Amino acid sequence: MSDTTCSYSDWRTVWIRNVKKIEFPYGTASVYYRGEPCSAGTYRSTDQTSCVPCEEGTVSTETGATSCTSCDLGKEANSDRNQCVECGDGTYRNSSVTSCTSCTAGTISNENRTRCERLCPGLSVEKAEVSPSGDVRENTMVTVTCLKPKHYVLFGKKEVTCQSTGWSPKPECRKCGKIL
Repeated sequence: MSDTTCSYSDWRTVWIRNVKKIEFPYGTASVYYRGEPCSAGTYRSTDQTSCVPCEEGTVSTETGATSCTSCDLGKEANSDRNQCVECGDGTYRNSSVTSCTSCTAGTISNENRTRCERLCPGLSVEKAEVSPSGDVRENTMVTVTCLKPKHYVLFGKKEVTCQSTGWSPKPECRKCGKIL
């Protein structure tokens, strides 16, 4: 059996739609020309010859990606689709949507930005200080402190909670009465 070698001059190269087909005396080999690596925000799978932008809600963060990945819940793809960014205040993203969606009136996004929660309006109690002040999320507890001397919080409940039905219990500062 003799060794057969081919020199480069024996090869014939043909290009057909970005596929380099090399023909030589003992067979044919096809080499897919993939061009330059795709930039972040795009990808090229093994059966594609050009870069494809990532779909909404997905990103590729590195050059040369062969696929895109979904952003975590509470995040969405930036406009270049090369980075996931947290949903802004008052917006959320869960598994049923591909981009951050605005909360409805009277609600606010939770800390993870994965859903919206009811928002209780700031609590106002006459002659009292409330901490924290301003609007708070549902199931948040606030502390009521009566400011006027010889006043107390009705029923001794200094902590009240924002619930779906409003503040519970309803706080009130009352003047101390005489004890008999």
